[in-house]
Amino acid sequence: MNKAIFSGALACVLFLILGTYYFPNNPVMWLAGTTLPYTIFRILASVALIAVLVTNPPRKMYMRLFMGAVGLVLFSVGVGIGASDSVQILDMILFMLLGIAFAIEALEFNEEELEASVLTLREEYARNVAPPAQFVQYQAERNVALATNDYYLRPHTS
Repeated sequence: MNKAIFSGALACVLFLILGTYYFPNNPVMWLAGTTLPYTIFRILASVALIAVLVTNPPRKMYMRLFMGAVGLVLFSVGVGIGASDSVQILDMILFMLLGIAFAIEALEFNEEELEASVLTLREEYARNVAPPAQFVQYQAERNVALATNDYYLRPHTS
């Protein structure tokens, strides 16, 4: 599903890039910016979209950082366009939506990395923080005795 969303977004970006050069006076392009900064941001967006389309999840950390940075830049530009009350509503909507989509993709996690991190944290806890083995064994026996309601297994305290 994500590939379809990013493919459609790439088609829209390429349409706006080509429209800037081939038919800038068309009524559709009246709602989009035709100046150089808009073209630069569209090219940046298209490069990022192609990078997302050719890589499969789970992506490496540097790729997620790149997508997050591009998403932040595009969303900021979209908000800036909207705040300036300019006519470029197509660019505003496109950049804001791409910023949100890139941010969502940047927040994905790698299950293998997450599992390895959890295992590492468990080992660190067992090594540095957990009580000695005899105390853990005593607690386990006590919990079993309390759970089974067995008087003879229950540890006696004086």
